[in-house]
Amino acid sequence: MKVKFIGALLLAIWSGLYSVAQTVSINRLSCGAAELRLGMPESAVYTLLESNGYTQTSSITSVGVKAFSNEGGGPTCHVEFDKHSLVFVARYWTPPSDEAQAAIETVIDMVQSVTRKNTVEHCEVFPYEKREPDQRIKYISIKCNGHLIGITMTHDFRTKINSFDIDEEIGMRNEERNAKQKR
Repeated sequence: MKVKFIGALLLAIWSGLYSVAQTVSINRLSCGAAELRLGMPESAVYTLLESNGYTQTSSITSVGVKAFSNEGGGPTCHVEFDKHSLVFVARYWTPPSDEAQAAIETVIDMVQSVTRKNTVEHCEVFPYEKREPDQRIKYISIKCNGHLIGITMTHDFRTKINSFDIDEEIGMRNEERNAKQKR
């Protein structure tokens, strides 16, 4: 069953990447109904998130990332600003782990949202796997046209529970930007 699901997930990703050769603008990402665009003023981002039911839950001050959650069940959003201008947006959510079809459809929808309107030049795929005594973590990230989509599957050996997490990012965090400038 597990092998069939992994195979179906990879086939879904492959199909989503190559069946649609269009992409959305690389500077926009929606957190629930709040469409955020890179370059937006910080005050406009706060107003838009708050008007769509988001509240700030934490601020990782060492790296400047601010996290927002939506009690209505929307994805968690992370944002970062440089000189009061939006430079990074990420959203994270966990689909129901007992619904393989829903998880696969979510992945296909995400990949298709990245591959609308403009031709995709190329996509990069980065796999990762880590084994620990109590769990196995499998991760794959797909980067197309400035969007990064990450899918994580964690299997807990003690509880025999699989969990899935999905994230999507646009822009570049200040920490990454500073590291690139030093090279």
